[in-house]
Amino acid sequence: SGVDYFLLKINSNNNDIAWVRQFNANTNTHSQIMVRPDGNINMILDLGGNYSLYDIETTDGSKIWNKDFTNQRITDLHVSEYGIELICDKNYYVTVDVDPSASVKNISGNDVYIIFLNLNGDFIDVKQFEKPTDGDILFNKITTDIDGKYYVSGVFKSTVDFDPSNNIYNLNSE
Repeated sequence: SGVDYFLLKINSNNNDIAWVRQFNANTNTHSQIMVRPDGNINMILDLGGNYSLYDIETTDGSKIWNKDFTNQRITDLHVSEYGIELICDKNYYVTVDVDPSASVKNISGNDVYIIFLNLNGDFIDVKQFEKPTDGDILFNKITTDIDGKYYVSGVFKSTVDFDPSNNIYNLNSE
């Protein structure tokens, strides 16, 4: 008698259930879903400290692929024709591999970060933003405009460098 996730499709023409799929959860935290440009569904499942990203076929609910993110917390999911973006954070003391393939892209430090994937779930890039020792930075949402530019909202405390490159663009909270 555990806790599981579900994904339910209801037809719009007659409100009948088209299908429902079950996913093992082991926790009763949250999941997120977004419709992809190809009409399928991307879904994030919190598996108790690890997260999985699924691509689900909308005609029958079958799994096309899934990607696992170990020792990371995914706080937001965005999908557009430009790809998949994940807002993430992790425990300060843990080094994590942000590339869900067999390749390795490790990051460490006290950071929040954005993982960029293509629509096949393949790793493209990661942008890290360091949390200040005397403050904090939290990303809430990410989206794109029609030209593929990214917009991120959030909150911060203290002095934060908002440029993930070697350049510096500091803002000070008031």
